[in-house]
Amino acid sequence: MQKQYHGNSSENGTFHASTRRSHYARVAASANREERERERKQVLEERERWKAFFKKAELIPIHYRKLLSRTAVCLILALGILGIKVMDSQVAEQFSGEIASTVNGEQSKEELGRLQFVNGEGDFSYSLPLEGEVVESFAESERNVSIKSTEQAEVKSILSGTVVKTSADSVVINNVNGTQTTYTGLVPGVLAGDIVESAQVIGVLSEEVLCLETVSGIGYLDSLDAEQLEQASAQIES
Repeated sequence: MQKQYHGNSSENGTFHASTRRSHYARVAASANREERERERKQVLEERERWKAFFKKAELIPIHYRKLLSRTAVCLILALGILGIKVMDSQVAEQFSGEIASTVNGEQSKEELGRLQFVNGEGDFSYSLPLEGEVVESFAESERNVSIKSTEQAEVKSILSGTVVKTSADSVVINNVNGTQTTYTGLVPGVLAGDIVESAQVIGVLSEEVLCLETVSGIGYLDSLDAEQLEQASAQIES
């Protein structure tokens, strides 16, 4: 009877040890799953924040947007490399595709921007009117933009076109793409009937602020957004 008793005790001890190991394994596995899920959610939340960032960035004038887009692409790539390691294969594949799409999209925009700002290349050539600080954006006014610079700074035509009207402090140009831009706050250096090229000097600032208003058949346009102006051109031509 004593041997039988000891035998049962040994079996019971082995059973309890096995049960404890199984319990600890389940706890550890559950903790790992929770950690992976938490990290996965963090990565997905970051992805949504970056989507919102790029959407807001569309409201920024194009000459500021290029620098921001390059920085954002670098950050989202770093985030993607780190995040893919903690995501399951299906989500990782989806996120990798979105990263590639973002990078390709930003590269395409950069190439388009370079064509727009280089004079004489392609059918559409755009130039900034002058260097300065945007004190009122198109997003704020929904009609015009205002740029602050130094007095007597040269003002350039943003697009090629024909001067249709001048006054003591304004120049109105019918652009080649069918839009019309009014430059206010400058001393004209051109006359009605003059044909001007993109980046050609059309006057100098009379004080410190230049106001630009560009309008087309589809409404007011952002005079500092070359991409929007070219899209308007395509819509007008079609």
